[in-house]
Amino acid sequence: MKISTTGTRNLRKYMLHNDSLESRCVPATFGIPWPNSERITVSFAPDNTTLISGQPNLLNQTLDSQFALSATLADSPNSLWKKSVLQAFEIWSAQSNINFGIVSDSGSEFGVAGRATGDSRFGDIRIGGVELAPNALAVSMPFDPGMAGTSSGDMIFNTGMDLNRSPDELLRIALHEVGHSLGLDSSLNPESVMSSPLGSRTTLDDSDILAVQNLYGKRSPDNFETRSTNNSASTATRLKTRISRNSIVPVVAYGDITSASDIDFYSVEVPSKYSGQVTLKLQTGGLSLLNAKISVMDDNGAVIGRSFIQDIGGGSASIVIPSVTPGSKLMVKIKPIANNAFQVGSYGLAASFDKASLVSPDRLSEFLKGYHPDLSPEELASQLMDGDSSQDHEDEDDDHGSTFHDTGRFADSKDTDFYQIAGESDHRSVLTIRVFSTGTTEVNPEIVVTKPNGTVIPSRILINDNGQMTVQLTGVKGSDPVRIRLKSETGQVGNYQVEAFFTKIESETRTFLAGQLASSSPTQNYKFYVAESQLFQFLNGLNLESGSNGTSRLEASVIDSWGRVLWSLTVGTGSPESTDPVILNTGEYRFQVRLVTTSTTPVTANFKLSGSVISDPVGPGIIDGTTIPQYSDPLIPPVFTYPGGIIMPDPFFWKLILIPFYDPYQYASGGTWIA
Repeated sequence: MKISTTGTRNLRKYMLHNDSLESRCVPATFGIPWPNSERITVSFAPDNTTLISGQPNLLNQTLDSQFALSATLADSPNSLWKKSVLQAFEIWSAQSNINFGIVSDSGSEFGVAGRATGDSRFGDIRIGGVELAPNALAVSMPFDPGMAGTSSGDMIFNTGMDLNRSPDELLRIALHEVGHSLGLDSSLNPESVMSSPLGSRTTLDDSDILAVQNLYGKRSPDNFETRSTNNSASTATRLKTRISRNSIVPVVAYGDITSASDIDFYSVEVPSKYSGQVTLKLQTGGLSLLNAKISVMDDNGAVIGRSFIQDIGGGSASIVIPSVTPGSKLMVKIKPIANNAFQVGSYGLAASFDKASLVSPDRLSEFLKGYHPDLSPEELASQLMDGDSSQDHEDEDDDHGSTFHDTGRFADSKDTDFYQIAGESDHRSVLTIRVFSTGTTEVNPEIVVTKPNGTVIPSRILINDNGQMTVQLTGVKGSDPVRIRLKSETGQVGNYQVEAFFTKIESETRTFLAGQLASSSPTQNYKFYVAESQLFQFLNGLNLESGSNGTSRLEASVIDSWGRVLWSLTVGTGSPESTDPVILNTGEYRFQVRLVTTSTTPVTANFKLSGSVISDPVGPGIIDGTTIPQYSDPLIPPVFTYPGGIIMPDPFFWKLILIPFYDPYQYASGGTWIA
């Protein structure tokens, strides 16, 4: 769809209830709830998918091997460990308004540019594994649209550890990591599953339940049980059939099994002139992890069909009734499977009058997975017939909401696109805007945010990588409209997507380093100590202070003890720039910044390295007390003691190298001493 270069367009709207934990200064940004908590998608990345830092995912083959001896005829090694991981998701889901739906994973690189939620290539939360330092069982990223992007929620297990050394060990690790993915910080309460080092619990403590409900609320009944219950045949929800285009539109309803004792009943009316085949379908796969039983009774209460969903990650079940009595009623009963780990979750239900329906079974199945609980029966019927099963069903001429998304195109080198949005709350909010290329051409977007009268609103750049940019504004009154002006910084023609999020908490960033370089002393080196395996997102900027009759740039790199460059970034003068995040295991690194200039006159330049830690590690479990995080202070466990007796609360520390520093890797390649 063409975007006007003179008018404004409303972005697609998603409703979001914002509630948050108290903000604290922590390495990663916690306390931001997922805006799509009614259906957060999860995917297991295939092996050899490129993880952050370029390492291949090896989780499947590693855990398949570790769980091989525990396998049975009923459960393969792969299903055993995945069941443990998904059980952790279910335990959190059962206590709050959250559903997790399993979707496929295309194998795209972790952290690739894309939507922070709802990317069709993979789940909102992706699960993988790579060898980390022995003091980390796993790392995970909380939802942070500003710094983490598509990495939000991702969980990376340590494939260098035996994660099946004791019963339920993987479950305990996953419980902790899912908590982080949901936005919860580590806890000092030893009874909490969020305690670090890891405790022995496989159930949530009261403090865990309170924390997740502060963000997402208590699990509430579905729309059919807000005023009364439908837990018996006498109180069953009536589902009416509708006629359209001389056909009977399939009846669709979305419900929720809110607890292990919840039972839902529906009464489906058979049209007065229909006597053919009816197919009842229950769908949980892609919507939740629920395992459930569906039964169908006739007018006399006799069971005429039943089926089950007992799949890891949910699934679907169908009942085919060859013929029905015109004008009769079919009573449908849905209940969770007894003695099962997955007894809570949302579902979709459909009744198709096959011989009089224009909707194909495949179309109906796909529609059920779309999850449309807020649509009226008339809207459901209309979308089924019109062929629109998109989740973007709230796309309407209303520019107020909490999360927005749209697509656009820069048609020529001078094209400028405008969007006007506003939140729903009068409270001051944080507004995060993300724009990224979606085609083969990187359009290098530029974002300017203004009031409707054109006054520029100051914003800070969080991400500025090839083809994507993220900016964040604080103190925005949610109900006041703001205008987003987009253009291609380099004049490239191409497609893009834009997202905007209103939240209560801003992305946690800090200045890691700041200094001055000159053409006479162009290089500075720092020792960089990492006490816990973490995922870093760096943003580098360069400003010329004096003199230059040529071009200047800043080269920054992280180098390990073997002389290998693990991360590098080259920036010119102007807006700060970033590149892919990097996982750094515990140990000592060298961080080098170097000014490169073609100027024949003296040059002085200021640099600043900022960014964020976008993951939080879980330490060794209680079953292994021999591994201690590097630089930990045995007398004060929450803090770290770095070489030279420097005590810091942060699990990383920078130290300027003031004496000549010899780099054997550079020397072997023809380099020299570095001052």
